[in-house]
Amino acid sequence: MHTDPKLFTSWEIESHGGAVFTHEVFRKFQEEVLAAREHCDVQTTTELEDRRIVYVAGNSNKVREVIWKYNEQVFNCSCMLFESVGILCRHIIIMLRGARISELPMQFITKRWTKNYKREAAYDSLGNLLLDNSAVPIDDVKRRKMSIAQNKFEDIFQTAKTSEDAMDILIQNLESLSLLFQPPTRTRQEEQESFIGMSIPENVEVHPPSEIRSKGKCKRIQGHANKKKIKGEVQEDTRPCRQEKETRCRSMQMHDMQRCWT
Repeated sequence: MHTDPKLFTSWEIESHGGAVFTHEVFRKFQEEVLAAREHCDVQTTTELEDRRIVYVAGNSNKVREVIWKYNEQVFNCSCMLFESVGILCRHIIIMLRGARISELPMQFITKRWTKNYKREAAYDSLGNLLLDNSAVPIDDVKRRKMSIAQNKFEDIFQTAKTSEDAMDILIQNLESLSLLFQPPTRTRQEEQESFIGMSIPENVEVHPPSEIRSKGKCKRIQGHANKKKIKGEVQEDTRPCRQEKETRCRSMQMHDMQRCWT
């Protein structure tokens, strides 16, 4: 289970980074957040039709140029820290802070450094399989298509979630797209044929049974009162006499008071 890292500022962008990045990556990102708060200062800002250009000075006495392209939602900094290391630089952080952007743009969230990242099959630029971590045997062509589809959907979702209208458009198109992949409805007969593994004939001819002349023989159910045959002889159950206690004989033969000879 992932735990929440310790925050040193009240900036929402730091909190978002702690929720997204792994602990090791977040520590490096947090250093840039602290540097943006302590050492960075916006010198000038230029507003153009499709972009904003901000010049930021840091503790190294170097002025960095940060460009924010509105239409593409792309941020670039002249320090090139993200392009070389993969960590968002302090100059873009201070510009995002000034623009009141509370979450990291998807451009700066690398999938392999997120907490929810799942290892997938890796491919090179030519589409050749480099790494296989799946326990289910899938051919390489199908696996590559699955990886491409999953990555495209992830990119579309991350871009659409920033706007409510974009999410409505995504949901509407997903609903229409899901209709193409619904399994065809089957009748009850088709379900039964699929279960038994064969087709059910339309006409069934029932032939009468052949006549049997031999009579059947029923065996009588034997009870406890039946005589038992032991070694070919008939042996009766032996019980004491059933007379009164005072007058009964002590013979171990089966009889009662009327049949007693005493």
